[in-house]
Order: sequence, then C-alpha cells, then structure tokens
Amino acid sequence: MTPELRRLIDTAKNGRCLLRDKWEEGAALSGREQLKLAKALLGIAPAKVERSGRLVPCEAAFELRPKDRRRLVVALIADGSSDGEILACVPGLAKRTFQRIKADMEPADSGSAEGSGKRRITPKRAGDVGTPGFASFDATSGANPEAHRRLLAALAG
Repeated sequence: MTPELRRLIDTAKNGRCLLRDKWEEGAALSGREQLKLAKALLGIAPAKVERSGRLVPCEAAFELRPKDRRRLVVALIADGSSDGEILACVPGLAKRTFQRIKADMEPADSGSAEGSGKRRITPKRAGDVGTPGFASFDATSGANPEAHRRLLAALAG
C-alpha cells in the first residue's frame, strides 16, 4: 500500500466526513489502489452531528456512482486485471455495464451495423462505367498474330 493511499484511508477513518473528496483525491492512484480505497470508503460510516436534538449523519454514506465505477473499471483494465477479477471485486458492477465500458474503450470500428467488416452500401457496378474496347481484335494489340502479319504486309507493300 502506497503512502498516499494509506494517508487517504487514515484521514477518512479519522474524520469520517468528506468521503467523496477522498475518493476524488485518489483519482491518480493505480486501479488496484483505487479499488482498496473504494472498499475502505464504503465501509466507513459518516460522522454524526446533533441537529435539533437528534444525531444525524453529516453527509450521505459513500457510494460508488456509475461514473465512479467506470473510472475504477478503466483503471483496473489499464492495470491488466482479468475480466473475471474485475467483475468479482468491483462493488455494484453488472456484467452488461462492464461489457459496455470495455466496448467503449476499444477503438471505433467503421464496420456495418450487422458487425461484418464489409460496407453496407456497395456500388452496383464493380468496374468503370463505359463500353468495352475492341483492342483484343485489333491488329496492333498483338492478340491476333494473323491480323498482325497482314497489317505488316499491307504497310510494307
């Protein structure tokens, strides 16, 4: 455990308030350390203060919001954690949410909606538009040796 993580957890346990601020301070930590911080903050009950003769919590209990879970999952993936480990250890993370976060991290694919790599709209004609030439029947192309000989004889003669 790094000194920074230890400091954040200790100050959160001692003060028992401003837990959300402690979570924001830990944004620069590695994925595994952010997970330890989140679990520690979830286990801390906020301090109670007296208001109108009653003891009430000074703030709402810490919870991982969807954007917090996303930040935690992205950090864990960057650390090289396996999918099963992430799904098992991140509090409140659904499998579908994890799949969406992971899909958002992949590079954008310009494939079709059906998932194939081919374009959906293809031109009707594969080649250039126009009439085919008759070069293969021409005596100058060399495709017809007999016509080529007759052309040379006509030019010579």
